[in-house]
Amino acid sequence: MKKKAIYLVFAILFLFSCEGTKTVPIYIYYTNDIHGWIYPVEVMREDSTKALRGGFAVVQSYLNRVKDPYILVDAGDWFLGTPEGNLTRGASVVEIMDSMGYAVATVGNHEFDYGYKNILRLSNIAVFPFLCANLVDSVTGQVIKPFKPYEIKEINGVRIGFIGLLTTDASLITTWDIPRGKLIDPAEAANEYIKELKANKADIIIAVTHLGFEGDSAKANFKGDIYLANNANGIDVIIGGHSHTTLPKGYWVKNRRTFIVQSGSALRNLGELVIHYNLRKHKVVSAKTRLVPLWEDELGQDARIARIVKRYKDKIGAALDSVVGEADTNITRRTEGTPESPLGNWVADVIRQAGRAEIAFQNSGGIRADIPNGPVTKRTLYTVHPFDNTLVTMYLSGKSVRKIIELSLVNQYGGLQISGISVVYDTTREPMNRVVSILVNGKPLIDTRLYKVATNSYLAYGGEGYNIFSEGKSIKDTMKNIRDILTRYVRQNRKIHAKIEGRYKKLGGSGQPTKTSISHIYPATTRTR
Repeated sequence: MKKKAIYLVFAILFLFSCEGTKTVPIYIYYTNDIHGWIYPVEVMREDSTKALRGGFAVVQSYLNRVKDPYILVDAGDWFLGTPEGNLTRGASVVEIMDSMGYAVATVGNHEFDYGYKNILRLSNIAVFPFLCANLVDSVTGQVIKPFKPYEIKEINGVRIGFIGLLTTDASLITTWDIPRGKLIDPAEAANEYIKELKANKADIIIAVTHLGFEGDSAKANFKGDIYLANNANGIDVIIGGHSHTTLPKGYWVKNRRTFIVQSGSALRNLGELVIHYNLRKHKVVSAKTRLVPLWEDELGQDARIARIVKRYKDKIGAALDSVVGEADTNITRRTEGTPESPLGNWVADVIRQAGRAEIAFQNSGGIRADIPNGPVTKRTLYTVHPFDNTLVTMYLSGKSVRKIIELSLVNQYGGLQISGISVVYDTTREPMNRVVSILVNGKPLIDTRLYKVATNSYLAYGGEGYNIFSEGKSIKDTMKNIRDILTRYVRQNRKIHAKIEGRYKKLGGSGQPTKTSISHIYPATTRTR
């Protein structure tokens, strides 16, 4: 009898021991920087064949195959970039995200493009919470409504705390109309709410951020995900956004204590994060990620979500798909080794012509898509320039033009596309002293002379830190939408030709100039684009 009792005790202890050492998997799927791409688009595969990729219906089709319980999250910039996103002011994207069961989403800088009232409207549509722990009331210090600092979700018996954090670069928030709204350091906010989450028995802490990924560069001086990992205590995983970075295997920080993931942009990939958590030791054992390429011909489309997407595409109207011209080659917005790009040259040239100016400037970050070879539609041009910027003209001294170019050569957002001028610069020189020479229509720039300049309203009012435009004389906002100007040009000329012309010429060093924040040189304003 004693032996049976002893065996029973050992059996019970063994069972408890097995249970105590149990490690459970936590599946989290993530997206970021959707920018309104709710439907699949035709892209080039590695074998140079074309295929449809992306869209919410393809995401849902993949998720339908997942057998384990999961949590679906997003890291911001939901809608600005397509007609379906812009013209509904985000309602299309938010409705679909709700229909798919997104658990939480952090707001990105572009969620503010249509103002605070629109954010309140979207929050009333959404079931999922809008996270942003570092946007606070400047008087009370409390998080501004409708945002929540964090949300706790439970899966497989594990409580997961999600903290939302937004970039503090105010120059990227184009419409700042939040009464007493103030952005505070993301690590400061994270540390405050990590304590609160742990007091509320959160087992895992995940920051869902719209800060950007700095990469391996020690020179990056914006406060991104690596900064957060190094300055906030207790974050297990950072699900990031804002920089449109593709991290196929993630990125470990702090001797493998904080894991950073990001899926790219435009719903080209779905991120899968798997965390193994030990229930007895109450700790994360491992974390890994992979990116699922959202090829429509391989994954198919979920019929329910596809119907919602179709409803919005039909609502926006077939007029956007009418052909207005043709591109004779793929016209790209980026070129390796130079700030100049074929598409940037074309946009800047059209702006200069429309403004009857000697010089034109266009911010690289305002050009959001390439123009593929073949027919060009209104929709194509909408995706190239989804913002409602207008054409602004002014007179600037040669000295001011020179300062603008110097800023362009240190700007972390990709610098300026130029027309009417050519620049020689030296990458071995210190920032703000890199310009060797500037020619205006083939003649040397004269510091004391006034030049007629055309640009967009975003830059004219200080976007990305370019406050020097405020030095202009006879500033005139024509109220003509840049996108309409581009569309009219294509209609009239039918063909789009663009190429690299050597508008920027580099001396010394290799690659593009080192990019850094310019906010310490000229503090940015937050005027509307």
